[in-house]
Amino acid sequence: MGNKRELFLKKIASGKNFALRFDLVDRWNGRVFHFGIAEKLLSFLRIAGIKFFELGNLSAVDHASFKPISIFAKEPQLIADEMFEKIGFKGDRTNPRSSLVNAAVQHCIDHKDHKLLSSFVEFEQRNNYWLQNYALFMALSKHIGTNEFCSWPEGIGNCERKLLGVASKQLFDKIIFEKTTQFLTHLSLKNFTERANQLGISVGGTVNVLCEEFSSEVWGNQRLFFLNKLNRATVYNGLPANKYLEHGLKSSQVPYRWNEMYGNNYELIHNFFRSQEEAFDYAHLLNSHTIFHYWEIPSFETNGEHGRWVPTKSELFFEYTKPHFDQFPFIFDFNDPLSPKHALLARRHNLLRAVVQGEPETHTYEKYDLSAKIKILASRRCNGKFPLGKALIQSILSEAKTNLASMIGKNFPIKLIHIEEVCSILGVSIADIANNPEYYGEIFGNILAEKPASAKKPHKPVNFPSEKEKKSILQFITALFSKK
Repeated sequence: MGNKRELFLKKIASGKNFALRFDLVDRWNGRVFHFGIAEKLLSFLRIAGIKFFELGNLSAVDHASFKPISIFAKEPQLIADEMFEKIGFKGDRTNPRSSLVNAAVQHCIDHKDHKLLSSFVEFEQRNNYWLQNYALFMALSKHIGTNEFCSWPEGIGNCERKLLGVASKQLFDKIIFEKTTQFLTHLSLKNFTERANQLGISVGGTVNVLCEEFSSEVWGNQRLFFLNKLNRATVYNGLPANKYLEHGLKSSQVPYRWNEMYGNNYELIHNFFRSQEEAFDYAHLLNSHTIFHYWEIPSFETNGEHGRWVPTKSELFFEYTKPHFDQFPFIFDFNDPLSPKHALLARRHNLLRAVVQGEPETHTYEKYDLSAKIKILASRRCNGKFPLGKALIQSILSEAKTNLASMIGKNFPIKLIHIEEVCSILGVSIADIANNPEYYGEIFGNILAEKPASAKKPHKPVNFPSEKEKKSILQFITALFSKK
């Protein structure tokens, strides 16, 4: 059969490859779907000829802020209705979904099914590297009333082992509840991916390699992140916390201390990659700009610390992670290779010119995937301490172009279409598509094949991309950098 990467490459070897992205947790509109709803779209994908189904925002989230509280755990509300039936739960479906899920999980615990219990034990053992920590974090968060562990009692907030042992015993029932929740979510995802594979559809996950400030991974591995003695982040994405908030940036993702990661054999990242291999046919990594330069140019490792980019010891990072790339397909988010966003590419190109010409507003450089030298240059230029010579400018721009071209050339040619775009083109809702998948699947399949409009097409589609937009990403970037 071969490994997943080989199978994936064979699948994209010919024909047009489209992936439909469906955000199960739609944080922009505050909606949470579940795997059962996603499964209703599989027939639409099959009829439309779409071979890749990408599920977005699966990580467990804090619903007050819609920020992931774990890079491993899945959002509990994603549990499919079919799973309720499987465990024999007959709750009132008119109740809020969070209440329904909680009641179903408690039902599963109270009415132990021997077959499910055996599967639960296996799941618990295989995922122990993150599950126990996550379950305890969630139990403590609910018991104390907040997941901001900087305000937790002394010792608990600092993860002192002896006190955590006591807390684990006191909160045993709540920990089992959290583990069971993740188990049922895991089964729902597994059932969904098996059904999709039966229809010839590969399932990908849109996953985030970065950790939020108040997440279970940061709490349990505090030495791996930029935290102060009060357990608060000192750096967000390479900028000091006070400067980051001053600019109105809303993300609160804390960068890794790569020296500490190196000393720990990059175990957290290693486990993260392995968890994606087990769950999906491929993974689309968001925010990979934070770590990708470690793979591309390992001799120029840099790390954002207090607004400056400094060398760090991560030359072995690629060696630790390379086995995953040999076995499993990862797609990276820089330049959005799944769906070229030319405005973003143009913004990056303009940013480079702004940096070398000393224009203002270059503090936003950390959002973009640039080479290490560009990042260092941007930081120094922001501080007004780095004189630029013409030869150096040309050298930096040339290297940036080479690095970007190399990165994009290593990605898989998949065109990503968001479900919202599909609904807009067809002029219908997700529910309409799910209720009549064959009808809308045929219509959308004709659109993807650029066939003449069908007589039964209810709405005129939006304009197709221009010829310029149909160029490959690599050609487009080359054109951008060749402009004077």
